[in-house]
Amino acid sequence: MRLFLTRELPFGTSLTLEFLMPYNTMQLVVRGVIRNRDGFTHGVEFLNPTDQQQLIERTCKIFQLLS
Repeated sequence: MRLFLTRELPFGTSLTLEFLMPYNTMQLVVRGVIRNRDGFTHGVEFLNPTDQQQLIERTCKIFQLLS
């Protein structure tokens, strides 16, 4: 996931992300870590997303159908 934040976070910073997936009312809570950065744009790797894997895959398929 790519995030735009108003401050720079160092590589390896652990995060807990909470957000709503498009076309779904269930809140997604996933742990992540900052893997790369370009200014205020940060690349986040999800850690152990197995509990939410089905929701993530379903949302990606919806986006694929819409494009």
